[in-house]
Amino acid sequence: MEAVYVLSQFHLYLPYIDFWMFLFLRFYLEERIHRRVQRMQNPFLISLFSSIRTKNQLCFAVEYAEGGTLESQLSRNALSLERSIFYSACIVQGVKFLHDNRIVHRDLNPRNILLDGQGYAKVAGFGLCKEEIGYMNRFQSHCGTLHYMAPEMLTDDSCARSVDWWAVGVIIYQMLVGKLPFTGQDTEVIKNKILNESPVFPPDLADNAKLIILKLLCKEAKYRLGSREEDAQEVMESPLFRGLDWGALMEKEIQPPFIPQSVEPKIKKEEPQNVRDIALKASEKKKKSVRFCLMEPQNAGECSSVAAIDDFDLQLQLRAGSFVKTYRAEHRATGRIVVIKALQKLPETDEEEHRR
Repeated sequence: MEAVYVLSQFHLYLPYIDFWMFLFLRFYLEERIHRRVQRMQNPFLISLFSSIRTKNQLCFAVEYAEGGTLESQLSRNALSLERSIFYSACIVQGVKFLHDNRIVHRDLNPRNILLDGQGYAKVAGFGLCKEEIGYMNRFQSHCGTLHYMAPEMLTDDSCARSVDWWAVGVIIYQMLVGKLPFTGQDTEVIKNKILNESPVFPPDLADNAKLIILKLLCKEAKYRLGSREEDAQEVMESPLFRGLDWGALMEKEIQPPFIPQSVEPKIKKEEPQNVRDIALKASEKKKKSVRFCLMEPQNAGECSSVAAIDDFDLQLQLRAGSFVKTYRAEHRATGRIVVIKALQKLPETDEEEHRR
């Protein structure tokens, strides 16, 4: 499914530079959240490997999730109850960490859930996060991916961190049923269903699954599962997770029910595909020093000066947009496979016009 942000309906009316600024702010926020996550090394959130600055690009590298997105798994059919419970538990732990650190994700959807090589699910996509939101805090929010947006995000009502639990409910429904709970031919129909209709369940769906979905998809935010101060603990105590050893899950001692195949073909080292000239080529042919942050728990705030983007072997372009491009790459010094996300800076002429 294409991720359609509510804000995107305004993009056609924004000047070119303002659209770039919108992307820049999202890019900057995503990197900042990655830094906060990296300090705690949570196993259910995609972690930051490094930050890079060049003359023409803003870049950061994050861990590579070999299994691709949960969205790609759902494109085939519904998942088994065992897999759905396992992925749901991983997502709950990722959301718990964010909420414990006063961060609301606001865009949880299967495209932002990645599977690592072991089969564990990890939360990604921090570009729409809202910071400094605790139990008592409220905020206005009209952003996210429509099918996963809570009712209060579609109205003028204030929102709380429980908007994330609504999205988790939609994802659980989608995993178990194989389709979205609220669909329609256009935006208004979908909004109306989110605001006014209840999800329809197949007759063979397990009662514990129905129960948690109904509680997470409660339209009254204050009664929604996870809306109280206990937050994730409420969700973790749901009968759906009865018998799950949460401690073992946190230590990654549970055997995942499904081991995904790598979503990308292997790249032979003797025949590397160099895509640097496509989008990440430095403005000068000689190597330049850039500020490069190799994030470690003990010195997460420190940066050291190392070689330029050439420290990475860019193997494969994963996604390309007008301003943002994503690559799979190998860090030459460590051999670690990462994903590099690069935002092209505005040409100087555009920056000058924006200042005027």
